[in-house]
Amino acid sequence: MANIPFPKREEEILEFWDKNHVFEKSLQKPSPKGEFVFYDGPPFATGLPHYGHILASTIKDVIPRYKTMRGYHVRRRWGWDCHGLPIENIVEQKLGISGKKQIEERGIAEFNRACREGVLAYAAEWGKMVRRIGRFVEFENSYKTMDSTYMESVWWALKQIWDKKLIYEGRKVLLYCPRCETPISNFEVAMDNSYEEVTEEAVIVKFLIHLISNSPNQIPNNAPVYMLAWTTTPWTLPGNVALAVGEEIDYVMVRTPSPAPTTVGAPSPARGEGDRFDSSPLMGEDKGGGEYLILAKSRLAILTEPYEVVQEMKGKDLVGLEYAPLFKVEGLSLRARKDSPSRRAFKVYPADFVTTEEGTGIVHTAVVYGEDDYNLGLKYKLPVVPLLDEKGVFNEKSPELISGQYFKDSENTIKKDLEARGLMYKREKYTHSYPFCWRCDTQLFYNAIPAWFVKISKLKKKLLKLNEKINWYPEHLKHGRFKNGLENAPDWNISRNRYWATPLPFWRCVVHNPPQPSLTLREGENLSPPLKIRGGAGGVMNGGCGNVVCIGSFQELKQRATNYDEVYKSHDLKDIDLHRPYIDEVKIKCDKCDSEMRRIPEVVDCWVESASMPFAEFHFPFENQEEFKRRYPADFVAEYIAQTRAWFYVMHVIGSAIFGKPPFKNVVTTGTILAEDGSKMSKSKQNFPDPWDLINRYGVDALRFHLMTSVVMQADNLNFSEREVDGIYKKVVLLTQNVLSFYKLYAPPLTPPPQGGETNQFPPLPEGISSPARGEARRGGSGGVGDVPSNSRHILDRWIIARLHETIRDMTEGLDRYDVVRAGRLIPEFVNNLSTWYLRRSRERFKSSKKSERESALRTTSYILHTFSQLLAPFMPFLAEHVWQEVTSYELRVTSYSVHLADWPKVKKSKIDTALLEEMRVARKIVELTHAARAEAKIKVRQPLEELKIQNVKLKMSEELLRLIAEEVNVKEVKIVPSPQSSPTGGEEVIGNPSPRSTAGRGQGEGGWVTKTDGTLTISLNTAITPELQKEGLARELTRHINEVRKIVGLTPQDTVHVMVAVIAPSPPTPLPQGEGRVREVVKDFQKQLRKSVIAASVKVVNAPQEVDWSHEVELENHEKLWVGMRRG
Repeated sequence: MANIPFPKREEEILEFWDKNHVFEKSLQKPSPKGEFVFYDGPPFATGLPHYGHILASTIKDVIPRYKTMRGYHVRRRWGWDCHGLPIENIVEQKLGISGKKQIEERGIAEFNRACREGVLAYAAEWGKMVRRIGRFVEFENSYKTMDSTYMESVWWALKQIWDKKLIYEGRKVLLYCPRCETPISNFEVAMDNSYEEVTEEAVIVKFLIHLISNSPNQIPNNAPVYMLAWTTTPWTLPGNVALAVGEEIDYVMVRTPSPAPTTVGAPSPARGEGDRFDSSPLMGEDKGGGEYLILAKSRLAILTEPYEVVQEMKGKDLVGLEYAPLFKVEGLSLRARKDSPSRRAFKVYPADFVTTEEGTGIVHTAVVYGEDDYNLGLKYKLPVVPLLDEKGVFNEKSPELISGQYFKDSENTIKKDLEARGLMYKREKYTHSYPFCWRCDTQLFYNAIPAWFVKISKLKKKLLKLNEKINWYPEHLKHGRFKNGLENAPDWNISRNRYWATPLPFWRCVVHNPPQPSLTLREGENLSPPLKIRGGAGGVMNGGCGNVVCIGSFQELKQRATNYDEVYKSHDLKDIDLHRPYIDEVKIKCDKCDSEMRRIPEVVDCWVESASMPFAEFHFPFENQEEFKRRYPADFVAEYIAQTRAWFYVMHVIGSAIFGKPPFKNVVTTGTILAEDGSKMSKSKQNFPDPWDLINRYGVDALRFHLMTSVVMQADNLNFSEREVDGIYKKVVLLTQNVLSFYKLYAPPLTPPPQGGETNQFPPLPEGISSPARGEARRGGSGGVGDVPSNSRHILDRWIIARLHETIRDMTEGLDRYDVVRAGRLIPEFVNNLSTWYLRRSRERFKSSKKSERESALRTTSYILHTFSQLLAPFMPFLAEHVWQEVTSYELRVTSYSVHLADWPKVKKSKIDTALLEEMRVARKIVELTHAARAEAKIKVRQPLEELKIQNVKLKMSEELLRLIAEEVNVKEVKIVPSPQSSPTGGEEVIGNPSPRSTAGRGQGEGGWVTKTDGTLTISLNTAITPELQKEGLARELTRHINEVRKIVGLTPQDTVHVMVAVIAPSPPTPLPQGEGRVREVVKDFQKQLRKSVIAASVKVVNAPQEVDWSHEVELENHEKLWVGMRRG
């Protein structure tokens, strides 16, 4: 096996898979358990893949691989999300335009054509990454949401929901993006954590009110009385129409020192006959009476000057008070009729959303710019005049000083104006969470606009009930985040005022008229003909009979359209294209009044398209009906946690509304990957390693495994660290390779099949991988585990086989429950057991002169590695393939020439010897404590010691196990002390067969006893080192150095050599024999052991370095330098 970096080996294995169509063959293998249905959520191809995509792709690979090995057929088809703001924003930048006006000037057809051409710009980069991370998926045969067949299925879905009377048009307060000029769903913003912490200036503003009828006598005539209201969005103040208070909240009126004279823009509290306020200035001068302020009693701490409480009251006592408007707004006539909505403006109203946690306990209400405001406006029929246009710019109805300004840019103007008029009480810095557009990063604002909605309120009970049928991992999401989201979900806004998306299939019988202002808010659901909706030119569509139809297919459109052929022929379109602008030109004849019906201008929220993926990829119900029915619902889906409010949610809504059942049975939810310091990963900050650099250093298996076994798979955030990947690389990848290399040193090649047709059944192996047939051939059927070695009774063989089947059992249970963390974390534990315990304690068996011992160790190790490669396959597909190709027999590879065509290993419960597993666990704990005692005494394990005593052992430990402990900790004798009170130097009972030399030199030399305990077990180690023990330690040290030289020069266990050793530097003075004499003595006394341990025909000490085939210098622990030379045997 060529010694090449593992990342390079991964690339060779990729070529092996491609050349031999391993993925395709895995789909063709027998599937006795039937279909396992997996839905792959379509990503946008508008950017390069990142760690989040690698995470999602890995879990979407692990489970399908596992299920395939378990006997299922798992179809895996890639898909692309093609529509929506992501690509539109990119195309606007590419074309050098911005905003809807410039798009329409350029032409919708040209704009959408550019979107179509650019939507898969990064598809090749995605394909490169998906292939490199080892994911098996039908990438080339992908579905696309922009395909007409897909879009037709989306229309069909909307028609099903329409027919159930679950779609309506209405006005609601929605998050709105002024750059994209379209509403944005709450879950779209929450999904990508688009709320950002911003520090802005909040203000407390004074609203001048009429004198309270039961006010105290100490308020002089004309003394100004103000209600203090706090807001973090000063730009909404020109739209103020009401103040809100809590009816049961305690409020106070306080007197403060008199301020400078105050002028109110829309002026004085003296009521006129035909107007509520006159236009004269109000003077704050009160002949010593001061200024009076009203606020919540618990918020008095916000006041900035001395005050005196002059009156206390409940919020309900303030209800009905009238106040002067801050600004003059066109459309709110102060000389309005008594029945006009304007007569209900500029009053105090009760509201249950008012709190005293912050602010003043009095809420400024602008109706159209907040959900609570909007609901209050609906309840009390407050007037509304929208002051912002579609770009977030104040319109001509706004106060003159801000007309034409962008809403955020107006705030300084507004604040300066209020200060100049004495109406600004306080300005303060305030940090809060603010929503930004998930695609263009523009600050959003709430706006009451008309849109189309799915009536979630009527589906909610069904959604909650069907959630009970879904298995969530982690489980807490089921009744936590997802259930809470369902309970609090508003009606779903499915319309967007954009271009590149599936058009909404609604046609209305209308006549185009000029826009008419509306002063009164009405419930959106209750809008009745003539309905007010946006027209293509920005007007309002009125008239006609108001009939609305929903078209659910191409065929229905062709049948009902009056100009279908004419439209598509005029644009020279060979195939039907449902996109704008062509579909906008199609007219339908109203079946109620014979008038013309025109399509409404909005397009579908792209999440409707993503949610339609289970049926739309099949063009259901127009094609593939049986195939869809076999594949609905999904057995498994996986995405990151924000999709609980996005793709998981919308699929749940569509599936429940149309099919009456949830669209998936099991869902795995991951967390979010952050930079190592916990911040968001940022290319500009360069606070994370480039994925390609990481893969080129460690290979992708280490990255995959780290992600699959980290907290991110438990829906927690992961602070990504390269050190963790490096740790996996060393603890799993390199350790497994070391085990494999050790096995191959001693495993003789199996003779390949005879030349001829049989040999041709085997595909070519990746370059650098040698013949896979090693050790004894096992016959285990198609991809099976093979026969468990049964003739070995060695304790280590029985133990590692028990550990293997225990691991098979536990990994199977974990993966069956989609607990990839629990299943995956068993792998490093098993590799550690295999390497640092089984092989470490079996080394001499591999070198044994007894054939039965050698074959027992080889057969067991071959079986373990072969089976372990199958356990690795879902998590670390490259390492699994590498191991499989190196240890699997030719006979087995006839049917399973790749591990990914093999079956999952079956657990043999009879092999799980629980008593032995517990005994070995205790033995390893004893070893661990003993090593700790050696470390404390600063004595290395190579130095033999006389004895080890063990207390509090509750198990009966066999002599074989005690001998194993003695060998591992390098002591002559292990004793069990039956009583905790026994002294470490007496009263013990010797268990096992002590070495004949166990008492030699006892009690001599330096040292004493070191005791260690874990709270249950207690060990005592005699650390005295006699001269004889010291010589034996030197012999072991020489053995280690000579074997290191063998390794350096590339010798194998089959290479016998003559070894020469020469002392080339004097050692520091010691009381023991030193220099050449000491080494000579050790070589003489331990000649037989040395020859066996270093595979040498002879070992001798020479006076000086000689001419040899290989040589190397080494240094002993006491700093003596030795020359080690070797000649061929």
